[in-house]
Order: sequence, then C-alpha cells, then structure tokens
Amino acid sequence: MFTRTVWYVVPIVWMPIAINLFGRSMLQFAMPTPSFWDNPVYPLSKLSPLTLDMFVNTLPFFFLGNLMWTLLEYGMHRFLLHIDELLPDKPVFLTLHFLLHGIHHYMPMDRLRLVMPPVLFALLQALFTRLAYILFPTPVSNGTISGSFTFYVVYDYMHYA
Repeated sequence: MFTRTVWYVVPIVWMPIAINLFGRSMLQFAMPTPSFWDNPVYPLSKLSPLTLDMFVNTLPFFFLGNLMWTLLEYGMHRFLLHIDELLPDKPVFLTLHFLLHGIHHYMPMDRLRLVMPPVLFALLQALFTRLAYILFPTPVSNGTISGSFTFYVVYDYMHYA
C-alpha cells in the first residue's frame, strides 16, 4: 500500500488536483474566487469566462512549477534518498529508508515500485505546498503547484517507461 503502486494510480489521483489548481489560478488572476474548501468544483462551473489572457498569466507559473519539481526531485533524490553514510545505523531507519526508496534500486524491474506511492507524495507535497502559499500570492501558488504536480505525473510516467 505504501511502497507498491500501479502506474495509473498516480495520474488518477494527482491530475484532477493539478487541473483544478490550474483553473483556479487562471480565475484568480481575474477575479476573487472561493477557497477550495468552500467550492471544490468552482473552476469547472466557470469555464466559459476563461480567456486567453488568464491562460497566459498562469502559464509562466505552471512552467515555474515544472522547474521547481525538477530541482526538488533531483535535490531530494540525490541528497536525501542517497544518504546511506549519514543514515542512523538503527534497524527502524534502515528499514524505513529501504521501504521508501532502497527497494526501488534493489528490485528495479518490479513494475509496482517504479512510481512514488500517492501516500508518500501527499506527505512530501504538504510541506512544499504550504511553503508556496506562504511565499507567493494564491494565483501564483496555484499555478506553480499545478505545474509541479503535472510534472510529477510526467516524471513518474517517464520513470515507469
């Protein structure tokens, strides 16, 4: 459940969220919008007034999210998941590290371990999503997060292929 994932689960879970955030970002550049918790399907109910200007305003932040995902994924993968020499020599840490990442290298042909399980990504994204909302205005955050989530799905597809 936490270490094995069928490839199609990732887009089923994360693409609707990415699309919703992209739509919210476009709308938020033009008008105030209710929070996700007040009206989760709000972007779908406002598709007709979307304009090219709204799309153009959101697109750079979407691509910023692509870049941020790339840098974060590389940095975390290189410096967090491959810290074998810094890992505490305790069974619980070794087991956790192995289950979260090591098994992916131990069994590289196991097709259920080639994408990051949504539960793990949900935990990791929570910190970075919160940081985006602290650093940027909401429309910029939503566009950036939508780009990051989309590139995560694309990255997992490429990893799986």
